[in-house]
Amino acid sequence: MTDHTDPTAVALVHVLVWGLLPLWAGSGLADWWCHRRLRIEHSAGWPESALHLAMLAELGIGVTFAALLHINAGVLATLLVLCLLHEATMVADLVYAERLRRIPPLEQWVHGVQHAMPWAAWVALAVIHQGQALAILGLGIQAPDWRFAPRLDPLPPSVWLLIPGIGAVLASAFIEEFARAMRAARPVPRPAP
Repeated sequence: MTDHTDPTAVALVHVLVWGLLPLWAGSGLADWWCHRRLRIEHSAGWPESALHLAMLAELGIGVTFAALLHINAGVLATLLVLCLLHEATMVADLVYAERLRRIPPLEQWVHGVQHAMPWAAWVALAVIHQGQALAILGLGIQAPDWRFAPRLDPLPPSVWLLIPGIGAVLASAFIEEFARAMRAARPVPRPAP
């Protein structure tokens, strides 16, 4: 539970919701735009686009967990695993893409922002819920709570509009990218002689 009297915790919640979440969305859309401009459907194709959807799903699950569940050792550990999974998927994406297409400086910069977002969010949550973060390591005075339970301090309605809105926009963009890549992968039928 967030301590609403702790100014650091309150500030970090605002940074997460009104700073990092929109920055994640903006960097995701910038990445989609870079891919569209470079026409990746004709170079790296649908496998790269599938990796983009996987990364979006990994972070989407994390955002959903953080929004719906009481943040404790179990949720923090799960979010850490999702960050590591996202990291591995990002490495696979870059190794695959760099063999087949050019990754220009703007896209590399966007990737840098996207790379930092999940870790910045995890660190912010660990600072807000430092008792449970320390408990994961066997430190501090709290016992680790590994249960998944609903949030004790529900998010305000504005956040409930922001999160699915961002999710819908990003999902639409990367589903469009995947559909474009799948269309490009289909063989063009030859006219009958």
